Amino acid sequence: MAIRLAHRNQPFPGDNGRRGTAPDFYPFGGYLVEQAISEEYRSMPIRELLFTHIDENEGPLIHQDNGTWQAEIDMVCRKLYKYLKEMEGKWQKTTQSS
Repeated sequence: MAIRLAHRNQPFPGDNGRRGTAPDFYPFGGYLVEQAISEEYRSMPIRELLFTHIDENEGPLIHQDNGTWQAEIDMVCRKLYKYLKEMEGKWQKTTQSS
């Protein structure tokens, strides 16, 4: 599964033109890389790693000292979760109809 990030000042797909969503991915991406190389998660598939750290309500606690930044991380994670679940549903429908 590949997640393509938009250019820093480009809207992320599905964000209705809101600028700034792509930069909100940088701390989350760094967090995921850090987790992926840790002993605990090293052998975990990327899909499972993602869904271990995000859900329909929030993402990981990255900016514990800044509520505004953490709210942005949570918003991005909610959107990512929703997008991945929608894509997963479409993929399942496609494979079932084949």
